[in-house]
Amino acid sequence: MSEALKEKNGLLISGIHNRSVDMLLQWINSQTPTVGIYKPIKNKIADAHVKKHREQLKSKVYSTSYKGVKELFKAINKNKVIIMASDQVPQDGMGEYAKFFGREAYTTTLIPSLANKTRKPLLYIGLFSASENSLKI
Repeated sequence: MSEALKEKNGLLISGIHNRSVDMLLQWINSQTPTVGIYKPIKNKIADAHVKKHREQLKSKVYSTSYKGVKELFKAINKNKVIIMASDQVPQDGMGEYAKFFGREAYTTTLIPSLANKTRKPLLYIGLFSASENSLKI
């Protein structure tokens, strides 16, 4: 990620949406301003909290909509960094079914589509718990 950020030629980052996705997004936003999309929360107070934390340090988020996708496309064409959780469920007809642990799951094709159209680098990232044994030096 640091090498791609140094080039300032745009970068697409897709994060595995597990319990720590907000921590991961905040860490990326502390490294560089980003543009992303998110599904607004029905509770206005919770939604304002999530949006405020995801827009720290000049980052910007848009709701998952046609306008949001348009903003992502504009941003990546301006060589900005795009972040998105990989589990964003698209509207009917805007994604595809894929096997996920042996089951059919409806998933987004947005990030790979943006990578193919713009030829920008794409990183898939995630945070996972480490066992005590893996922490020994």
